[in-house]
Amino acid sequence: ARGYHAFHWLQYGYLQKGNYEEAKKMVLDMKKYATETPSKSARTYLVFLKGTYLTETDEWDGEIANIPVDITDLNISVRSQYHFLEGMKAFKEGNISKLDSVLNTMEQDHKRESFVVAEGSSKLCSAVTRDEATEMDLKESEIRQNQLMALRADLNNDLKLAEEHFIKSIDIENSLSFSYGPPSIQKPPHELFADWLLTQNRNEEAAKHYSLALKNGPGRLRILKGIENTKQVI
Repeated sequence: ARGYHAFHWLQYGYLQKGNYEEAKKMVLDMKKYATETPSKSARTYLVFLKGTYLTETDEWDGEIANIPVDITDLNISVRSQYHFLEGMKAFKEGNISKLDSVLNTMEQDHKRESFVVAEGSSKLCSAVTRDEATEMDLKESEIRQNQLMALRADLNNDLKLAEEHFIKSIDIENSLSFSYGPPSIQKPPHELFADWLLTQNRNEEAAKHYSLALKNGPGRLRILKGIENTKQVI
């Protein structure tokens, strides 16, 4: 088996050093592995490397953003990562109908998997065999849903609702255990909220949330750049 886990960590390291070209090449290599030696693991890590690259570079309209991945039989947390990337693409394009479609898919997926976790998979008739979900998988997918719901509210200019969803995503994250390395919530909640606060010219609050994000992601380049942006005079 290929060391996909180590491969992902290496890519994250390149991104933190600003070596975007090498990180991009690694996504394309992962796409090649997933095609030539297909497996659930390869497709899972293609979602991971694609998402890590996009959230670190913001290249939502580039080649990497358009790499399709078959996620039908993958764990709900991985599927929701993929849906999050599709939702971010829609948000950046201002495509409300596409974003609504992604959110609807995520909601149905979450309901189904919540039922399976509560009742057991034997109660569910399905032709697709998926990796069993855990409570943590469900919470992670819920974080991503709330992040996209916040951005959806922003497109509707409902700033109060947007903020409520950002705060909810942070609250859910705070209930989970933390691990180092490439974040599983690829756009960490404090960081995404801080980015949004900057767009609202709420620099002081943004600085606070970047600082909180830095505790979970020491030295993360995106956060350090965000902190610098909060110091700009409005």
